[in-house]
Amino acid sequence: MNMHKTIGMMSVLLLCTLALVGAVAAIPVNITRVEIDDHKIDSDQVNRLDVLRDNKVDFEVTLEASQDTDDVEVEVLVSGYEHNRERRLSDTIGPFDMDANVTYRKHLQITFPELVDEDDYKVRVIVTDRNGQEVIANYNVKIDVDRHDLKIVDALFTPSRHVQAGQALLSIVRIENFGEKDEEDVKVTVAVPALGISASDYLDEIESGDEEETEELYLRLPKCAQPGVYDMMVTAQYNEGFDRTSIEGKLEVLENPDCAKKETVEVQTPPKTAEPQVDAVPRTNKIRTALEVVLLVLVALLVLIGLVIGFTRMGKDE
Repeated sequence: MNMHKTIGMMSVLLLCTLALVGAVAAIPVNITRVEIDDHKIDSDQVNRLDVLRDNKVDFEVTLEASQDTDDVEVEVLVSGYEHNRERRLSDTIGPFDMDANVTYRKHLQITFPELVDEDDYKVRVIVTDRNGQEVIANYNVKIDVDRHDLKIVDALFTPSRHVQAGQALLSIVRIENFGEKDEEDVKVTVAVPALGISASDYLDEIESGDEEETEELYLRLPKCAQPGVYDMMVTAQYNEGFDRTSIEGKLEVLENPDCAKKETVEVQTPPKTAEPQVDAVPRTNKIRTALEVVLLVLVALLVLIGLVIGFTRMGKDE
């Protein structure tokens, strides 16, 4: 009987010792404050904090250690996202050392992508060291969505984004509605501004959470467009035209053989030799002088002939 009592007492002492060892092994760090986007939130409070998806959310975690602690790490984690294996919703900082009775503030950040479901989630703040038992605090958030939010998720081009000048380019654009509201009369435009060409189509309705695609949009490139790479813009206008979303891409225009410039050989003709310029005024004076001389000679001849005739008549009269 005494033996059984002894064994029982030893068992109780062993359990107490194990419990004491476990308590000593716990990491001596407390999470004293957590802020999400500069808004203080309490652990497991019923009121949830509204957080918009497709945004980066900042976390500030305030810590205090009751004794010196080495190799501390802090992780902010959100579970339940469908694609957590490919793109985990978490952020980690550390390891770092903490001194007793010193307050530390650590900044972390999580990006909530568009594919996160609109729902309630828990943000878990986990503090660990190399061997101690972790400290965990949970915070309730509501992942919300914008009222109007369309995204161009794909744009297909035929034949490709390498098109010969003068040929046609066909495109189909797919739009997804990530917002709360259904969108009507969505105008989708594909344009190459530098070439002055564009094409548009209207989508009657895109319900919230759904996607739609346009009919084929037809673009005819100018026949002799300059070869090169051009900016191409795909734009969707919605919410009565007050909102728009767009993506940019590149289009390579290839040379049209029919528009290739032919090499021309320029025939070089020798310049004409400039004729010497003769002053018109002196030349006119010379002509006038010659005429005057001729006239004087004629007058002299006439006078001479007259004298001869006169003397001849006088001789006959005698």
